[in-house]
Amino acid sequence: LDLFAPGWTEALRLDFFGDTLESIRVFDAATQRTTGQRKSMALQAMSEVALTPETISRFRRSYIEAFGAPQRDDGLYAAVSEGRRFAGMEHWLPFFYERLETVFDYLPDTPVIFDHLAHEALAERHTLILDHYEARRKQADGALKDAVPYKPVAPDLLYLSPENLITSLGPREAIDFTPFDAPDVGAKKVYHAGSRHGRSFVEERADPNANVFDVVVKHIVDERAARRRVVIAGWTEGSLDRLGQILAEHHLGNLKQVVTLAEAEKLEPGQAALAGLPLESGFETEKLVVVAEQDILGDRLIRRSKRKKRPSD
Repeated sequence: LDLFAPGWTEALRLDFFGDTLESIRVFDAATQRTTGQRKSMALQAMSEVALTPETISRFRRSYIEAFGAPQRDDGLYAAVSEGRRFAGMEHWLPFFYERLETVFDYLPDTPVIFDHLAHEALAERHTLILDHYEARRKQADGALKDAVPYKPVAPDLLYLSPENLITSLGPREAIDFTPFDAPDVGAKKVYHAGSRHGRSFVEERADPNANVFDVVVKHIVDERAARRRVVIAGWTEGSLDRLGQILAEHHLGNLKQVVTLAEAEKLEPGQAALAGLPLESGFETEKLVVVAEQDILGDRLIRRSKRKKRPSD
């Protein structure tokens, strides 16, 4: 068994005879050559905080600079000073390191894509963080004299604000998705996907005298006659299979099955196919029509499985 844990400069090879560990060899991962022997090894749980003399010293210094001299019964400060782990000490992560890295430091050239309402979600989350910080700070100010107050880290040390996040992007490419028709303004380039919401068969589902599958088949036949590719999207493989069987019973056959967008684009004009694609609603472009399962059957109903009683209960 070979082990190459994060932070190690060399790997370990554990040689077993059956269930008995015979030796622990140190070897070079590149050359596979043995470089030494070990009598023991210790693997610690993965954590954002590595307690080393350097990180402990930096924590102690930063903690005192931020909150002043600690009380004798300050469990966090005492545990870290002794090199012991403390539950939740990751909340004081900035005190252990000179600077905290972000995902942008590890992916310097990767484009960043913001989904619709992502910026609003970031702002709401940051507001919530500030509210929690103020609540904990006020709670610490009003703590009993003999109690050890909770000492929260300033949010700007632990989190990126929406403004800092945008600044951290630097010159990298940023893409914003929006369902609206955005105008071409400023230096931003706007690319229109040329799509719109597909047809929903909600009226046919509500009409007791109508058969929704007959209407769906007619819609697909009309789109095929207009030389547009049609993809029927099922939420799961199982529901897609049942949907295909029902459509076949309503005389819509010869449906291919596609897995990727590239395969869908290779369909001949006027050809229809099935695809496992969990879409809440379909859409249409100039050359492609996607009919989602929920367009046909309505919103999915998720049944909660009943918990079986065990004899021990």
